[in-house]
Amino acid sequence: MQQVVRRLQEREGNEKELAMKNLGLLNPWEEGPLAGLQARGAYQKFACDGVTYCLTNADNGVSFHDGKMGRIQNIVQSEDDSIKVIVKLFRSYGNCYDYALPSSELGIFLVSQFDQDSLHVYDIKDVKAKCVLLPFRNGFAAFPLLHLCQCRHLSPFLYKANPFSSIF
Repeated sequence: MQQVVRRLQEREGNEKELAMKNLGLLNPWEEGPLAGLQARGAYQKFACDGVTYCLTNADNGVSFHDGKMGRIQNIVQSEDDSIKVIVKLFRSYGNCYDYALPSSELGIFLVSQFDQDSLHVYDIKDVKAKCVLLPFRNGFAAFPLLHLCQCRHLSPFLYKANPFSSIF
């Protein structure tokens, strides 16, 4: 049994490393917020494991492993060569629907109220999924694109440790 657990952990680690190796920074630019980072370069797009994220409103929705969602404002390569995304996070999370089960159980949220004045920095490894943000009510319905998640062998949104479960 211990060997099975070790092999599964090795496979998970190797798949994450492979996903990060397929990384590409595209469209360098001189603008955009740096949120206090010392950057070697800023980019408008990055591609990782077949998924392209960019700064346009159609392609900048993301969710993170800590459960937060936001919009990418800039993509930077820091001085230590790590890649960071600078995002504006949503402050309000809710369910888009409650019947037959809460939408949050599927990773679908009603998000609103941008944190306009505050930028947050995440390592690219913290990106969980690309999200489509569709205008809905007074905010956006945020749908994760599960087929584009970095860890394709997992169903990342069907887990019990929902960080927002306490507010629903």
